[in-house]
Amino acid sequence: MGMNGAPFEILLMFFEVEQMNSPFKNCIDLYYQHHVDPNTPIEDTVCTLAKLVKEGKVKYIGLSECSAETLRRVYGI
Repeated sequence: MGMNGAPFEILLMFFEVEQMNSPFKNCIDLYYQHHVDPNTPIEDTVCTLAKLVKEGKVKYIGLSECSAETLRRVYGI
């Protein structure tokens, strides 16, 4: 599945996982965003992931290949 940082894509992936008979159905330990999607504001991506953390569907969020400025922008989310 080609993933990007769009909230719809993230939520769709979780919907598909919930439909599967999978040991990851209840909670994913780490959702790792391997790159920042240039077409989606990082705040939108992280807000969606933070919502999934609050819902108990994800334990931790990881970001890669992002600048220090990007990390500062999302730190408080």
